[in-house]
Amino acid sequence: MSYERPLVFPGYPIGDRLVAQLERESVTTDGLLRFVRRRWALIAKWLLIGLLCGAGLAWLTAPTYTATATMLLQRPERPATGGPGAGAADPTFVDDQVQLILSEEILGPVVDRERLLDNEKFGHRIDFRREPALRLVERLDNSAMAIVRSLATSALGPQQASTGPEARKATIGRLVSALSVRREGLTDAVTITFTSQEPQLSAAVANAIARSYVDDLKKQSEESQKETQDRVQQRLVELHEKAFSARPPPADPSLSTAAAQEEAQDRFRDAQNRAETYRALYDRLLQRSYMDPVDQGAPGGARIITAAEPPTRQDRKRMALAFAVLALGTILGFCHAVLKHSMDRTIWSPDDVKRLVGVDRVSVFASSRRKGDLRMRGHRPQRSYQRRLPGIEAAAGRLAIELRAQDQAGSIVALVGANARTGASTVAVHLARALAQAGPPTLLIDANWRGNRHVKTSAGALTVQEFAEARAFHGAGEEALGILELRTASAITDLNAALAIRAQIETMLLPFRWIVVDFHSRNQSLDFIPSLSVLNKVFLVAEARRTSADQLLEMLNAIPGDKFAGVILNKAK
Repeated sequence: MSYERPLVFPGYPIGDRLVAQLERESVTTDGLLRFVRRRWALIAKWLLIGLLCGAGLAWLTAPTYTATATMLLQRPERPATGGPGAGAADPTFVDDQVQLILSEEILGPVVDRERLLDNEKFGHRIDFRREPALRLVERLDNSAMAIVRSLATSALGPQQASTGPEARKATIGRLVSALSVRREGLTDAVTITFTSQEPQLSAAVANAIARSYVDDLKKQSEESQKETQDRVQQRLVELHEKAFSARPPPADPSLSTAAAQEEAQDRFRDAQNRAETYRALYDRLLQRSYMDPVDQGAPGGARIITAAEPPTRQDRKRMALAFAVLALGTILGFCHAVLKHSMDRTIWSPDDVKRLVGVDRVSVFASSRRKGDLRMRGHRPQRSYQRRLPGIEAAAGRLAIELRAQDQAGSIVALVGANARTGASTVAVHLARALAQAGPPTLLIDANWRGNRHVKTSAGALTVQEFAEARAFHGAGEEALGILELRTASAITDLNAALAIRAQIETMLLPFRWIVVDFHSRNQSLDFIPSLSVLNKVFLVAEARRTSADQLLEMLNAIPGDKFAGVILNKAK
């Protein structure tokens, strides 16, 4: 067959009668349910990853124990001198004492007393609590650890404990990082909390810090009292010398006049008066030193009201860390699912076809399990034509009823897959059988000429193999269904194959009222384009969860609006 003009594949406008207005997906209950149904596996995957990471991190992190000791501070008493601010409490006293507890003055003796430099998990060795990844080394088998230690000793020599000032300062720094000192509300109570990997060590260090602070206050108080007593004793000595130094003047024969003697007596009386005054001051100071040795007010103090006990339960930090990682995995999974859902243009349901493509005529062919094969006499066609699927049979029956209602005289129906392996051949054979059950002669043309089965013919031509009187397995009666299979035995161009398919369709117009043509999918060949002039209806076959909206739109642009019959969504759930 010859053509007067070359074939051109123009773009056709989509018919308005079959296309609905494109809709944006809004946040509704149905949209949320659709999102959960489609993305629950992705969220569950991230949830599982978060669970495994959290469990692994909790396993690698060493357990910790926290002990708490409580002290009650006593503010120093200021002497009531009557001046401004006399006897007023210092508002920053407790905060100053908290900083004092965290200083090296208090923590240094604790490091020495508890021998923290010799603690292999706290002193100069690696602190596994601060480096959870190295916890894996601690989990190794004892024999493997022994081998590792022996190799390290032979290569590097025995490890020596560092006891210098730098090691002591580093240990105090680690002690501060594991220590928490805070004021309880607005009271003068202070809690000392210490965390370590050993419960006995936690309680011992917390109590040692409290005792070190109390001892430091006692030492300062004793030094202050001794200094005050020394100052008072020095003052008493000075007053004693001045109070008891007055003596009557010795007789001086040179003083012959009465006036000179009177003047000497006056000086003596003045000296006695000053001595009396110094004696009074001496007696008063001596009495006061016995009754109140500290004349500057009593110093501040502290006492331990609750000693730390070795904790019996581990801290919940590992569990909290595991739950935090799990929550992070859940959030990441939800965000990933939302991002993928917003960018995904894959067809899942008829609503997606209407929302993303704009087509409101969709036939749903639900996925179903295979139930037997169709019984064919003579030469058997391709394998997909022999399958019997009850779910597709029911959907094909409904579609056949619609087609017969629209055109009683018959029609030429083409099925084209939007992408490969959409099940277009399975849908085509079930639709042809459904049309043939009504009685009129029906032909199924297998235009998948790229099939594996070859027949010896002349080069460059399509071969025709006809299967008339094909009967269905479990059918209610024998359908007048013929199958025309088109194959090539040698190399042929796509254009020559497309023209030959059109010629075969034209030759079969008279014997059969209904012709169902099973074309190649879009990504294999566009054989149906030259046959559009003889085709009456074209169905696009899409597979749920595999066909994208862009593929359907590209196919719709190649089909005239009056030829397009709708979308068949195969394997939908």
